[in-house]
Amino acid sequence: MANRGRALIEEVIAAIQAEGELPSDRMLDAPKPKAAKGLAASAISELRLSNGMALPPSLAAWLEYDARWLPLEIADGVVQGASFAELVADAVPDVGEMFGVLGESLLTAECYRLWVPQMCPEMSAVFLYGAHADAEGELPVLCFAYDDDGILGVFAAGFDVYLARVMGVCKDVSYAIGEGPPAYAKAANAALDGLLKAADPGVRKQVYVAQGVISVGSLIEFDG
Repeated sequence: MANRGRALIEEVIAAIQAEGELPSDRMLDAPKPKAAKGLAASAISELRLSNGMALPPSLAAWLEYDARWLPLEIADGVVQGASFAELVADAVPDVGEMFGVLGESLLTAECYRLWVPQMCPEMSAVFLYGAHADAEGELPVLCFAYDDDGILGVFAAGFDVYLARVMGVCKDVSYAIGEGPPAYAKAANAALDGLLKAADPGVRKQVYVAQGVISVGSLIEFDG
């Protein structure tokens, strides 16, 4: 059975330590890394996501190792999230407002920005999505590619699998968005199903879903 949570994060950390630095060179948008510096376990035990949820176990395990490389804002015991509209406007100011409408129809929960792995399309936003936790307490990591009409899907079944894909510590596939690594495909599909079931029935009828990818162009009003 494939590892999840803390056990998988420990594999990730071992791979990072073998390379000698945090994996900014495996990302499209991450800054040059500093030395890893984690939070005390006592501080992590008090942390909550800004939507009130407990931290996913794998994120808590990671923060013990490092709490300053990821683009997460942590203040007053809270990991701060943003609406999808805010997240995409920050990522792509020129077209963020156009795509932000997805936050009203499909991506209604809080989003927690992560670095974009190199295997993702260049014009992408990757984020921990604050809904549809699995039985392990892990939240899905979604990828929204905003070239063309826009496609959305699961990059990883959880934060643990996100970093495992980045570091190559799990058997993977070549495509970024969809079922992902075979060992975690069931969890990824469940996250996508949860996202669609939570949407308004009218929204579900408008989008096209194939191979774990949601084409969202029908929900967006394009100029011209």
